[in-house]
Amino acid sequence: MDDSIVPNKTHEQTSHRPADWCRSLQQTLTDTRCRWILIIVLLIGAITRQVYFRLDGQLDLSGDEAHYWHWSTKPDLSYYSKPPLVAWIIGLSTSVFGDHMWAVRLPAQLLSILTSLVTYALTRAIFRSERLALGVVLLMHTMPVFIVGSMVMTIDPPFFACFGIATWFLWRAVHGGGAWNWLVVGLAVLLGTLAKYAMPLWFFGVILWTIIEPQRRSILRSRGFWMSVTVGLLGFVPGVIWNMQNDWVTARHVGHQTGLTASAGSWLTNPLLMLATQVGVFGPVLVGLIIARRRHILPDPRGRFLLAAGAGFFLVVLLASFRSPPQPNWPVPAYFAWTILAAWLIRGIAIDHSSWRRWRGVLVGHVVVGILFSAFVHHSQMLYPLADRIGIKPRSVDAQLVKMRGNAEFGRAVGEALAELPEGSFVLAPHYQEASLLHFYTPGTPVVMTIGPYLLGREQSRFSQFDHWQETDLTDPKWIGRDAVYLGSLDAGGVIESSFQRVDRLKDIIIFRKGVEVRGRRLYLLRGFKGIARAEAGSY
Repeated sequence: MDDSIVPNKTHEQTSHRPADWCRSLQQTLTDTRCRWILIIVLLIGAITRQVYFRLDGQLDLSGDEAHYWHWSTKPDLSYYSKPPLVAWIIGLSTSVFGDHMWAVRLPAQLLSILTSLVTYALTRAIFRSERLALGVVLLMHTMPVFIVGSMVMTIDPPFFACFGIATWFLWRAVHGGGAWNWLVVGLAVLLGTLAKYAMPLWFFGVILWTIIEPQRRSILRSRGFWMSVTVGLLGFVPGVIWNMQNDWVTARHVGHQTGLTASAGSWLTNPLLMLATQVGVFGPVLVGLIIARRRHILPDPRGRFLLAAGAGFFLVVLLASFRSPPQPNWPVPAYFAWTILAAWLIRGIAIDHSSWRRWRGVLVGHVVVGILFSAFVHHSQMLYPLADRIGIKPRSVDAQLVKMRGNAEFGRAVGEALAELPEGSFVLAPHYQEASLLHFYTPGTPVVMTIGPYLLGREQSRFSQFDHWQETDLTDPKWIGRDAVYLGSLDAGGVIESSFQRVDRLKDIIIFRKGVEVRGRRLYLLRGFKGIARAEAGSY
């Protein structure tokens, strides 16, 4: 029996007739057809995404992607701000396919496919329904957070996949799957920790599950659970070793970011802003659906499991927000389980004709918005001419995407200027992300360094991995007397001008898309580096 069609027994016993389209769909979508549709959808997505990546004029690498790629060129046990897995994965891809934009992003696409398959498998295991499993995957592909995560290779795609694998094998372990499932849980947490140090917070979801479902408290006393905890925590070992050798800079950075060492913002407004932001990230319709249909969740053990699997992680991030405002992507792993939960509730609405009449408008609207968002992310430059005619700047149209346009052109311009300088000259950028972008896109991958931490006041940027590689240490005397190319604006404090014997402004590099100016940078030749003092006051 397909028991996915009812959120609980009370709903199953109602006399409401299913919506006509739902009844027809149940008859048409056999298990085999659902699997074939899944395969076809994932294959079409993979092919079209690769075609998109290889088109000229599309989105260049983001600053984070370029920085992680930069890490991958120097394999290590860990790095300044993050564990090593993202760099290892990118390095594996580029070692096979070369240092191309699409090769850097290929792992994100493959990991999104893996996450889709894990989502399908977990949904099928919980509800014994191939139709609902397919519906969850299709729903996930309408969510902005998943759309972006399948395009951009950051720490989130491997983290999200590991979070899902751990949740899937937790269900299997508890429902008679054998002790080896606990080992897979531990390995998933281990790999997730190598992607993001927050991964062990996943165990709070297990603890919360045992609280709201007391009969599961034996889990916390089982050998399998503690084996998974032990194996999972081994993911910290490479980072601990690296930090012991590097003055615990990651601990300083994470402490600063999460508010452990210094609070930021307001303890009252931070959580409210986080909640408001997450409504947009997860989708207001899905948030409203879970809240409105909450009475269907707690009476059902499947609903309690999915609720707890996401809520444990989400609540920890929410508590941390009282000290410091979290980044929008921090609570995202919670949505792996909550997307399944939302799809299950939608399925319950669909079989109830009266409920479907009330909800169909907003649910269809959610899907339409998701499709439009996907089109916007891929082709937002199409809106630039219209925006320009009514006086709106491109950065107001797509503030984050516009930063991914023109980076290749900046690199080519820097390469042309560098070719006019003596051998041994270097490239300078005001920020670590811009430095990594120039290292990727400038022909010949020259030495690129960041001067951001050495600037003064508001222009000063935080320390980064550049400050822990010997070859990019701007304080090294070997750079004295050499020339450089600088892309950016001169600082108000005069640090750049005072660090070189002569500063010549070459030209402005202007980036156009669809005939509209979208970005610009100033290009300078810096003659005779005089040296610079280390900025001990720089931020972590």
